[in-house]
Amino acid sequence: MDDLFMVLGSFALFIGLPVSVVWFIVRKIKRYSTKRQAILIVASIVVSFVFLGIGTELYSKTDEYQQQVKEEDIKEKTKKSQSNDNQSIKVKKESAKKPNEKTESSENLSMTSAKKSEENVKEREQVEQNSVVKKDSLTVEESEEEYKQKCKELWYDEIFFGKDDIEDKDIKINVYFEEKYYFTVEDMYNTDVQAMYDDNNLYRDYYKCGVLRQGTDSYVGEQIKVLFTQDYSLNPMDYDVECKAVLYGKIIYYGKNTWSGYNDVYIIPKYIDKLN
Repeated sequence: MDDLFMVLGSFALFIGLPVSVVWFIVRKIKRYSTKRQAILIVASIVVSFVFLGIGTELYSKTDEYQQQVKEEDIKEKTKKSQSNDNQSIKVKKESAKKPNEKTESSENLSMTSAKKSEENVKEREQVEQNSVVKKDSLTVEESEEEYKQKCKELWYDEIFFGKDDIEDKDIKINVYFEEKYYFTVEDMYNTDVQAMYDDNNLYRDYYKCGVLRQGTDSYVGEQIKVLFTQDYSLNPMDYDVECKAVLYGKIIYYGKNTWSGYNDVYIIPKYIDKLN
């Protein structure tokens, strides 16, 4: 709308005005001679063209000025927009950077905490291990003697004809290895035998032994079953028939008043002292 008014104003000022002046002069020169009329007309035309040239030049400069103003205004707006964009990008980068810094700091703290926790766990495990080693060392030094001392010594008559239940008791007995046996496949079909075998982690080989009668040199034969567990250091292959030994161990089964008239006895020795 501003450009339309500017064009109309320029047209009225630099075209309409000269034409009006020429028209006014032509009307006024009728009373003069033809020569003077011609001179005035030419002068009027020249003046009109001069005014027209000046108007065109001014319009052109005005248009250039307005175009320059527009370009400068556009540049200024573009500059401001770029400045705002840069500021916005900077703010976003700073905002993005701060959470990263916090996250990195949190991760460092978390890693440090986890490392300290792991070190504490290792130290605690090492302390516990050292404690166990010390305890085991004391146990190894004292346990065998202590265990042997707490075992109750029993003889043939007390074992096979006694009235007291000695199952799960730690006992000391003097035996004679008479015959070697092993658990067969048929034995394993017996659920009680299978459970005893699995629960005590037994070897397949075992012995039936005679037990020394008190006050004599007589071993009454094959009345007690001596089993070997893999949880101890004893191995049935280290013994053979006709071996005499003192057993220190636990009665794992004690069946009284069996069909044979003898108590049924199973023992797992923890320590064995050979006598021959």
